Amino acid sequence: MQDIILRTEGLTKRYGPQTAVDHVDMTIKQGQIYGFIGRNGAGKTTLIRLVTGLVQRTSGLIELFGRADEVGLRKARARIGAVVETPTLIPGMTAMENMEYQRLLHDGRGDIKKSLSLSGLGDTGKKKARDFSLGMKQRLGLAMALLHEPELIILDILAELSQLFTHYGIIHKGRLARQLSAEELKFECAKCLAIKMSDVKEGLSVLEKSFHHLVHIPKFRKWRSESHRDALTRDFRKP
Repeated sequence: MQDIILRTEGLTKRYGPQTAVDHVDMTIKQGQIYGFIGRNGAGKTTLIRLVTGLVQRTSGLIELFGRADEVGLRKARARIGAVVETPTLIPGMTAMENMEYQRLLHDGRGDIKKSLSLSGLGDTGKKKARDFSLGMKQRLGLAMALLHEPELIILDILAELSQLFTHYGIIHKGRLARQLSAEELKFECAKCLAIKMSDVKEGLSVLEKSFHHLVHIPKFRKWRSESHRDALTRDFRKP
């Protein structure tokens, strides 16, 4: 059974009359790569800030590594590596120098060369951080997050990593609308064909004869369209 790394119950954050995070119940288990889906302003970054302790919650529970008390949360957050929004870099330093500064903040722990190599910045040489592209700055932020070998990594950057996600949380207007696996999301985003017709019975017969080889278990839905004609859809996703 997978251990629960992060759990929230009723987690809420309000800024005056505005609710940025609204009663979020979330569970992330060991080994999962969890990504948030949502529009700008949906509450993704605020939720990350709450978990990492950068802002205080209005109400609700945050549990990290089984600890929900304030002292326990502080200790648990030391086991996290995080980059929230734009990484904090010293512009006049190289990647190696920025990493050395970061290592000093963690009591000298961490393998700098290994972390830079894992993030794809193993050969930046004497190039200063101010001359890095946005992607390079984000990768340096990732290297910093990896430096002290954290048990949980939280990133508010690097959208290209979305292909690695195993689980997703869909956030809308501060609420966690749904949690689902990558397989479930892929299935629900598969292509479908919608056909409108005046005679559903005849249309169903034609579809059965023409497309029976494309589907495993056909699924049909019937409804009344705005023009009051019958409409029929069939799911053509392969099993």
